[in-house]
Amino acid sequence: MSDFVLNLHSGWRFIVLLAIAVTFLYFIYAYFTKQTSPKQDKMVAVLFGVALDIQITLGILLLLIVIIDGRFDAGTHLGHLFPMLIAVGVAHVPSAYNRKTGGADRRRLHLIGIAAPIIVIILIIGGLASLDGIGLFTMS
Repeated sequence: MSDFVLNLHSGWRFIVLLAIAVTFLYFIYAYFTKQTSPKQDKMVAVLFGVALDIQITLGILLLLIVIIDGRFDAGTHLGHLFPMLIAVGVAHVPSAYNRKTGGADRRRLHLIGIAAPIIVIILIIGGLASLDGIGLFTMS
């Protein structure tokens, strides 16, 4: 079970990286062309958050398995968990802002949609730094 969840968590990372890239490119396009709809903005923002939600859920499940197995290392595991929790919060900022404004302030939403993926990728790299030998594109 532990290997399955570890491989799923590790593999889902590529879906998250794809979501980060798509979100960033979409909001760059939206900002400069102004040819997107509020419905498209909302969909991209929500999918970005959901991709990270699934990843953090798998990570927490994996952490529980590690704790039960007795392989918990506070420095490594908590050093990875906390930046990831912050990243999930940041990933939800575009959809929360869109919901708060009712889609009225699309220009600012596009700027937030550009900034959020950049901040998330920085947090992911920081969280991976606590894991020995695990990089952004290496399977664990």
